[in-house]
Amino acid sequence: MSETPGPHDALPPAIQLDEPPRVPATEGLGAPWRFLMLMSVPVFLIMALLFFFVGMGIMLAALEQTGKGDGKAVAAIMPVIFGAILLLMPLFAFLGMIIGGALNHFFLWMWGGLKPGVGTGQSIRAYGYASAFIQVGALIPYLGFLVQIAGMVVIGMGLARMHKTDTWRGICAVLTPLILLCCCGLLAILAVPALIAAGR
Repeated sequence: MSETPGPHDALPPAIQLDEPPRVPATEGLGAPWRFLMLMSVPVFLIMALLFFFVGMGIMLAALEQTGKGDGKAVAAIMPVIFGAILLLMPLFAFLGMIIGGALNHFFLWMWGGLKPGVGTGQSIRAYGYASAFIQVGALIPYLGFLVQIAGMVVIGMGLARMHKTDTWRGICAVLTPLILLCCCGLLAILAVPALIAAGR
């Protein structure tokens, strides 16, 4: 007598917490880049509208001075510049994914959280998938910055899960570039008045 399969037989097997990380399951950078591009459509549309209005304002201001050679040159070159920026946005998104994921991998190594066998490519793919959601959430008015910070923390937790290391190591690895940028900005703010005073 054959056994009749129950309703639970159609469910996928449970994922054990001690199994190797499965996300992202694909190889190469094409899949996370395409996903990032898909989720970047709202950002690209907003940037296109912003460039359109800014470009129109600059062109109108330049056309008011059509008698001058500089005004004609600006009016002619601004559409080319904005069009080139829009066309290069996919490349910028790809480079941002590469650089961001590689930096996270590097700083995780500095914090002693890398796991042998998990390469830079996996960290880049994980960063690409996560940053796609973060940049969409960053469009929320008044909450965009908080969404970005929370998203960075989630990326750090994901890296720690992927490399099977302490959660605080992953979070510190992701926040280290932001902290370094803030420190560099603070030093620049403090150095400019000192340089001005020294030049007098």
